[in-house]
Amino acid sequence: MAMEIQYAVPQLLERINTACGLSGDGAIQQIKLVQDRKIVAVRPLTKKAASPTPVALPEMEEGPLRDALEHLGGQIAAHSKHRRS
Repeated sequence: MAMEIQYAVPQLLERINTACGLSGDGAIQQIKLVQDRKIVAVRPLTKKAASPTPVALPEMEEGPLRDALEHLGGQIAAHSKHRRS
């Protein structure tokens, strides 16, 4: 792939400079390709925390608003508990 990019450098420079409105001394003159075989360590995946228990709102009429508020209350309670630890 690097060889193909190297051959395309003149066109890339022209397109970059045109797209950025660069010309003359302010234009990009060269592109340096660096191949690095260094392997980047990948962070291990963490298990997704279980969904917090919703807060009960028995005095409120059943419906999507109540469901959303109960879920939101559970999220806030879990976040507050997590911050205190």
